[in-house]
Amino acid sequence: MGGTNCRSFRNGELSQSDLLQLKRLDGINVKDQPLQPHEVYLGLSPDRSEFFVGSDGQPDWLESANHLHRVYRYHHRVYFVRQSPSGNPALYMLALNRAGMRRAQQLVEGVAAIEYRFGIDLDDDSAIDQYLSADQISAAVWDRSAAAQIIAVQIHLLLSSVSEDRSAPAPARFLMPSGDRTFASDGRRRNKLSTTVMLRNPIFGSGGRR
Repeated sequence: MGGTNCRSFRNGELSQSDLLQLKRLDGINVKDQPLQPHEVYLGLSPDRSEFFVGSDGQPDWLESANHLHRVYRYHHRVYFVRQSPSGNPALYMLALNRAGMRRAQQLVEGVAAIEYRFGIDLDDDSAIDQYLSADQISAAVWDRSAAAQIIAVQIHLLLSSVSEDRSAPAPARFLMPSGDRTFASDGRRRNKLSTTVMLRNPIFGSGGRR
């Protein structure tokens, strides 16, 4: 999940909504399997790594029968909110493939804003001590080189109807982590939803994380 780097991305996203990048590798070694031409892969050895596209084939150094060589499918997705062609806010996704990240896919219409807050464990007791925005988190915490660690993510969604609803209350006020959002009478019904997701990957020792 990106820190300040994700803020430099621009694809028409709405300024009052956060942007989320997810990067991961599939856990299955596909070195000896057919590669998908439009997918991106990461080749690994004990002393070397290289990204490549399936249509280009594996790099020569990976063609070795060395059992230590691995190939994993690489996923890079970006989620953000912007106006849809119909004029309604919507959640979009960009996915990395051979062509790069050129075409945004609309996932859900009616998502007016998303904000994330990250739960930080400051004292290695596996409990959340504070929630911070991406801009408030240091590079050392993002890189997992600091004592403080991210162990949870709060997701705050502000949803809007895509058609007019004359019974919608007005004005409507919603408390988001970045501040209040107030809407005048525009015939749109809105609602705010929030959830907290505990991260699955922290490493725990006998007295907390190792």
